[in-house]
Amino acid sequence: MKKLNSQDIDNMLAGNSWFATGGGFPQKRALKMFNHILKSSSIFLKDLDEFDASDILCVGSGVGSIKKTDIDIT
Repeated sequence: MKKLNSQDIDNMLAGNSWFATGGGFPQKRALKMFNHILKSSSIFLKDLDEFDASDILCVGSGVGSIKKTDIDIT
């Protein structure tokens, strides 16, 4: 398990942007949102081997038009 910092998040967002097929919201907004989370919480990256077979994993994702970036989703 690794505790992620702002640079880790920035690197992951850059990778996500590289492999993205379009849509979503700008990388800078995503980094701002994650940095806001990091002010009061921690984000951890776990290897799949660190989960038990009975664990439930959930993935949250924003979906929508890039034209609607004026909407605050935080």
